This record gives sequence, C-alpha cells and structure tokens, in this order.
Amino acid sequence: MIFSSFPFIFLFLPISLIGYFLLAGKRSHVQAKWWLVAASIFFYGYWNWRFCFLLGLSSV
Repeated sequence: MIFSSFPFIFLFLPISLIGYFLLAGKRSHVQAKWWLVAASIFFYGYWNWRFCFLLGLSSV
C-alpha cells in the first residue's frame, strides 16, 4: 500500500485516525498508542508479511 493510493487515503487512514481519537478521547492514551502500533504492523504487513518481522525486530 502506497501513501498516495486510494485504499490508503480512503480506507486505512480514516480508520486509523478514527480509532486513535476514539481511544484517546475515552480511555487512556496507552491504548491509543497500541492502536497505532497495531495499525503500523498491519500497514507493513499489507505490502509484504515479512516486513512485520522486520518491524518487530527493529522495535525490540
């Protein structure tokens, strides 16, 4: 998924932002941050599932 693609602009980005602001507004910001981590892993995995392992190893 490329940043300028229609699936990113009209699906992934709005879902990610809505989820983040819903979690940040009603609950602690820790859950909102975990939402962004999960969205990032999904974003990397959408292109190629092997990137999920790369992201996981680099964040440890």
